Amino acid sequence: MTENTLKITFQQADEHRQAARKRLQRAESGETGEAIQQDVRSIVNFEDFDDIALLMRTANLKLIETIVAEEPASIRELADAVDRDYREVHRNLGELEALGVVEFSDNGTRQRAESGETGEAIQQDVRSIVNFEDFDDIALLMRTPNLRLIETIVAEEPASIRELADAVDRDYREVHRNLGELEALGVIEFTDNGTRKKPILRGGAENVDFSIRFPRTADRSSTSGVSA
Repeated sequence: MTENTLKITFQQADEHRQAARKRLQRAESGETGEAIQQDVRSIVNFEDFDDIALLMRTANLKLIETIVAEEPASIRELADAVDRDYREVHRNLGELEALGVVEFSDNGTRQRAESGETGEAIQQDVRSIVNFEDFDDIALLMRTPNLRLIETIVAEEPASIRELADAVDRDYREVHRNLGELEALGVIEFTDNGTRKKPILRGGAENVDFSIRFPRTADRSSTSGVSA
């Protein structure tokens, strides 16, 4: 049986549909195994940077972490666990539900938060792995302007910061500041290109695969109620 993991992707809807068709064909031919058993409900794909930025806000990440680790029996219990106002937590859960990351199950007269884990194993050279220990760093990385810069760096390979700023139609100083944030996070670096600095992904990587895992508390059962 496959691990109970929610995979979050960006602009990969076509790939997921193709993979689902292949799994169906293999299942119809009598093949079995983990690849066949993967549930399409465990994949949430985003097509908009703003949706990713919303998901990756520090407040929302802390809610998901608490849902997974503590399995609160109600929204009220979740709000108490993160020491926040019930109404604010309720609003954030509505955002996560709209994104397809969490869902609610009835727990008597209450709605209970339930979640799986998010993420995938990374099998790459250690130089191409960037690990974050702080939600604020993840939230900074996932801001829409920063994601658009990363996308443009990968897709268009601008030869300089000025060329990147022109490509995204933004002020040079703002782009320079955002690139400084991404460099400090360890996501990008610069190479000398004559008299100019060329922004590239760390280690010369050609793509970005984001993974986040919220482990459950060891003594918790495997069942839970908002799902991520």
